[in-house]
Amino acid sequence: MSRFNFNPPGLVFVVALFCTITFLPLTIFSADLKLGFTYSTYQTGDNVKLTISVASPNDSINAISGTINFPTDKLTVSSISKDGSVVNMWVREPAYSNSTGQITFEGAILNPGFMGKGGKLLTVMFVAKKAGTAEVSFREGAVLANDGQGTNVLNKLGQAKITINTKTLAPTSKPKIEVEKKAPEIIITPTSTPEIIIFEPAESSEQLFVTLAVPAWTAGLISSPLLLPLALGLLILLFVILAIILLFGQRREREKIPSSVPIINGCGVIFRGHSNPANTIVLLRDKQPIAKVRVSPDSSFEIILNGLIPGNYSFDLASIDSAGRQSAIQNFPIFLSAGVVLPINSIFTTPNV
Repeated sequence: MSRFNFNPPGLVFVVALFCTITFLPLTIFSADLKLGFTYSTYQTGDNVKLTISVASPNDSINAISGTINFPTDKLTVSSISKDGSVVNMWVREPAYSNSTGQITFEGAILNPGFMGKGGKLLTVMFVAKKAGTAEVSFREGAVLANDGQGTNVLNKLGQAKITINTKTLAPTSKPKIEVEKKAPEIIITPTSTPEIIIFEPAESSEQLFVTLAVPAWTAGLISSPLLLPLALGLLILLFVILAIILLFGQRREREKIPSSVPIINGCGVIFRGHSNPANTIVLLRDKQPIAKVRVSPDSSFEIILNGLIPGNYSFDLASIDSAGRQSAIQNFPIFLSAGVVLPINSIFTTPNV
């Protein structure tokens, strides 16, 4: 008689190993880069809209990059738009090449990052050139998690295709020509150069007079010696009226300038410091990025803001490395006086984590 040995610890280990192997890819690699056309069929010469997006429902992400290939014989890029993008800082501006058929981009998302099913990145406008099937796909890409380690959570690179047909012109019907029936006209064509005939008044009493239909009261005015001074007076009065209109308009324009906001040149601030040479320094005002610079090979950076209005300001500064990791944000509340350029030196960004 055989006995069945029940070993609970061994069974728990097998179940745990199975769950780890089965569900680990779903939790780590959970971000997709997607491509989508507005329609599936177009005609040659049509404008074709492509939307590039990211889906990361389980992980917060803070850096995205990618390279997209498209057929240059069937499509040509006319423009790239960043409107509505979840990316708020571009490490490398979106660019395209109609000769090599590539679109490239690289950007970062400031804390707390992005997590969702449909985050818009870019909108690309093509022009359909040639009939056939045009396929657009990612050549490479990366999606980094906002976990302090820059973990690549990319799961799938998307692709999309459309069908381009030759544009057909709608048949046009021949216009009907209606001939109006009327009496025939007799046209006399001169066979020689026409002669210019000058009629002179006849010496007889039967002469041709031309009467001008003018008011009776103007007859004396036309022949009056006061006509020239009167015309000059009217002309001077017209110039005076125009000068008054111009002066009044300039006064109204000056009244549009608010007196509470002085226009003063030379007011500004300079940020200087050091960071890792591979980093990008981002300057924000009121939580909105306004400037970014690459750190010099000697680890120094400088950002100059000119033409500011005197008053209170709050600036934030952070560094982002090549992996998209962001340092701690440093805040600089300052007050700018008229005609003063304020230097802020010895800034040192903390290590990116």
